[in-house]
Amino acid sequence: MSESVQSLQDSLEIYRNQVKQIQDALLIANEEQKPDLQQVVKDLEEIILLTETSLSSAPVQEDNDTSSANSQNESNLDEELSALEGMKCKAPFKYEWGGVGYHSAIILGSELGEDDLVYVKAVFMHPTTKKMQPCPYFLEGNCKYPDEKCHYSHGYTVRLDEVQDFSDPDYSKITEGCTVLAKYKDELWYRGIVEDIIKGTEFSVKFQHCNDVLLLNLHAVYPLDEDDEDSSSESSEDEDDDDSQFTPRCLEEHN
Repeated sequence: MSESVQSLQDSLEIYRNQVKQIQDALLIANEEQKPDLQQVVKDLEEIILLTETSLSSAPVQEDNDTSSANSQNESNLDEELSALEGMKCKAPFKYEWGGVGYHSAIILGSELGEDDLVYVKAVFMHPTTKKMQPCPYFLEGNCKYPDEKCHYSHGYTVRLDEVQDFSDPDYSKITEGCTVLAKYKDELWYRGIVEDIIKGTEFSVKFQHCNDVLLLNLHAVYPLDEDDEDSSSESSEDEDDDDSQFTPRCLEEHN
């Protein structure tokens, strides 16, 4: 078997795996995301058809033409994947103690992994640990630390087929006495109990991890469903990393 034929067969297997992965993602995608993902599948299927045609006939000139067409379609695929940037989703986060929780996130970009699967890089909208908290310097393009050295997140990488659909929060569920996810003074989010609602736009929230009571606006609270975003306080007893923020303590007031 010639190297060119082997290369085409290897590429064909990669393309088929990518189609399956994106079809799996389509099962949980919302209506806004589906057109872009469907276009990605269409582009990949065109590449597969051209590759199969090349394998069946394999004249030199046709191989060259097919290679050129494949390059063009791969370029189109890159453009379609880039359309995922900025989309909201639910992305999995693996805690250091071994548990996994799904959190609201925004897709920063996508890339092809060494296993030939499509991965997306996400930033979490309501980080509950420092390692989920986006690095402001990285977002501005001038963090001096590499991804693995920075104490904050440069984006969390997950497989595209692991991403779940995002549902807009229902703020009408926030009532006195209910549990919400709320933003604390350290910019992280923790569970809290709504003690009072002022004019429907401000909320007096008592944080469960330290009993502080803060008056927060609508942008600093997030309604929780039964299976919604997990709180770091539930797993604090299993976390030994002092830098992880799983066992947060109240910050002292600074005058």
